Amino acid sequence: MPQMKLILCVLVSLGSLATISKARPVSDSLSRRTPSPDNTCGNTGAGNQGFTCSSSKVGSCCSSKGWCGMGPMYCGVGCQEAFGTCQTTAPPVPTVPSVPTPSTAQGSPTSDSQIDSGCPWIIPSAGTFTHSLIVDFTKLSAFPSTGLKMSTVNIAAGSSPYSQQYVPANVAVADGSLQLKVPGNQASSPIQGAQIVASDQDILYGSVRTTAQASSVAGTVHGFFYYGSDTNEADIELLTVNLATGPHYTNQPHIPGSPSSTTSKALSFDATSGFHEYRLDWLPGRTIFYVDGVQQGQLESNVPSTPGAWVWNNWSNGGAWGHGPPPADNVLKISKIEMYYNRTSNAGSC
Repeated sequence: MPQMKLILCVLVSLGSLATISKARPVSDSLSRRTPSPDNTCGNTGAGNQGFTCSSSKVGSCCSSKGWCGMGPMYCGVGCQEAFGTCQTTAPPVPTVPSVPTPSTAQGSPTSDSQIDSGCPWIIPSAGTFTHSLIVDFTKLSAFPSTGLKMSTVNIAAGSSPYSQQYVPANVAVADGSLQLKVPGNQASSPIQGAQIVASDQDILYGSVRTTAQASSVAGTVHGFFYYGSDTNEADIELLTVNLATGPHYTNQPHIPGSPSSTTSKALSFDATSGFHEYRLDWLPGRTIFYVDGVQQGQLESNVPSTPGAWVWNNWSNGGAWGHGPPPADNVLKISKIEMYYNRTSNAGSC
């Protein structure tokens, strides 16, 4: 996806929380090395300058391929201890129930529409979660004071025609829905859009459903996604320039410049004519995507493994992905957000 994103969200204790082994301490020699300016590290793979991950924002482990990060692929087998922290043993992965293989055609709704209420929340196809956030905008007249936050973010244009700006003025609750607006007829940078994030920003795995109606005005991207970093991200995106192709489901690449893992599936309905539930289950080793309770796809590569946030946005930068800017107001409407997740902290857990 051709944009940088701000986000927030969840940790899923699938059956039980994973126990992370202690990392080896940073040695004196490591502290004297040069911190990485670009998230490359070590002396193998992408790393050829001997940089360390001691100050990296994406994680303190240096992988065998020369990238800073966190999780088993960075901190486990092959981790370069001379250039970052490494785990003495591979962290165990929570046990999750098996999930059906995605069908090539839309089938019947999944059986877990009946979620066991109360703490913890048990979802048969996903696991057990210790946190929940449910916001029903049909019952609200103003933006909620807890659980969600509006974003104020500036994003550089990069290779796109326009830079972007998320501003709270484009976020509203009206007519029974949360409304994220990209105003029409914008012709110069920054192109204003709208974004909200979950207040909990240490989410590690979750099942998140967004009931939404797409805009009929072309030229923006509607996003519902998890974001830990540019290399740990899982997206549901609706491109209003061509909604007929259906949502795009993507795990962004762990290594910059590498291919992303992505799939899409055409919808059997007009996404602009009513509200439908778009769901992302982020689990250890896989992301699973649903529309109205029916599984659309599953990805098992480039799966995020670090804590982060959940984000909902509507944006345009005039680039090849989302096109635009829109010729008239483009409004993404969300009637409900339903989240079940786990966190790396114990705050609010069962």
